[in-house]
Amino acid sequence: MSIDLGLHTVNGKIAYHITDEVLVIGKVYDTKDIDRQIGEGSDKFHIEKVAEIYRISQRNIHNKDCPSRYSSLFVCDEEFVYYWYYYFFNRVGKTLRIYQVELEGELLGTYADYLKADMYWEPTALFDLQEKEGVFEGEYKIVKQCDINEFQ
Repeated sequence: MSIDLGLHTVNGKIAYHITDEVLVIGKVYDTKDIDRQIGEGSDKFHIEKVAEIYRISQRNIHNKDCPSRYSSLFVCDEEFVYYWYYYFFNRVGKTLRIYQVELEGELLGTYADYLKADMYWEPTALFDLQEKEGVFEGEYKIVKQCDINEFQ
């Protein structure tokens, strides 16, 4: 099952989450408990601040309530696990875990490539993009932990 572009309500959707956190298999979590503190003045802070400005303007114009990148779970399709795993590993150099998750809530399918433009919140597949991701808000169940070798 692929993550479709745009904002969708999902129930039982399977996706993958890559993190350095230890999560409990079988446990249900809620994105309401996520609060990313990003160091002010960093490149990441600037990118997220601009993304949030666009999100709020899109919501006001189009009456959509897109998930905030500050308090969402980032997920991807099976075909993008390998890419995102090494993208993050090369940036943070920490041990990462891959979890298969079951989602119930609001899922925005988009491309991180679009963070450089104002198309992030209303994506289209116009270009040759490689950084497909999902921004999820709601409850998610940890189905299992996966090994990176499953995705080569």
